[in-house]
Amino acid sequence: MPEEIKLIQRVPVERDQDGWWSHPDEPDFDEDYAAFKAWLVQQGLELKQWHMDSDIGDHHPYDDGECHCLGWEPECPGPEWFLLGIFDTEDGPCVSWARRKAEQAWSVNGDDGSWDYPNLTALIRDNFGSGADGTSFGPGRGNGLKVGDTVHTGTVCKADPAGFLPDADDLLNHMFEAAAGSDAGEWVDNYPDLDDEATAALGNALEPLQAWARKFCQPNFFTIEKMALHTVTEEDVRLAKASGVLL
Repeated sequence: MPEEIKLIQRVPVERDQDGWWSHPDEPDFDEDYAAFKAWLVQQGLELKQWHMDSDIGDHHPYDDGECHCLGWEPECPGPEWFLLGIFDTEDGPCVSWARRKAEQAWSVNGDDGSWDYPNLTALIRDNFGSGADGTSFGPGRGNGLKVGDTVHTGTVCKADPAGFLPDADDLLNHMFEAAAGSDAGEWVDNYPDLDDEATAALGNALEPLQAWARKFCQPNFFTIEKMALHTVTEEDVRLAKASGVLL
């Protein structure tokens, strides 16, 4: 099984006195772009970056001769994007946004129940090479996978956990049946009888429960759609090796 990966998430942003900020959960890559690229793959992230010059027109924050980006407020590309950092480069201040791609799963053979890997890197690290000849990624790993072999990928489709809760009609039917089974059940008729206001209030009352389910009851079971084949390349293996320092 692959190593458990902590997925980076949106966090509150508090820029420093010069306007810079970096996500506290992003590793320090020390300008190692290969390791950074491997980490993006591992995290399932899409990246969007641009420099301050593309946003700033008449007034440039550097006009005062100091090294800062105060006055630059880069606009988020969309609600699904979160900030990775605002940092200085040779070409001036740069902003980095990220969003999580549609969740993928990977399988060596594509069989039901074999979609154990969240990304290609994890699959390669577990299955590439052979422990017997020392070409695997470590003890207990290696199932003979090699460059040129074909593996399987697909989009993870998980049900909305709120859909597993009773809806308004289910709840009303439950109340009717419970009332009908009570001591006064023989006199129960058209209970509960709700007007439009009460029906709307019931829908509103269910929303926090649905939010709770979506936050705490995400399913660990899924189906796979949009299945495709992928041929393992030398670059895939190189990225898997680069990711080793992040695990």
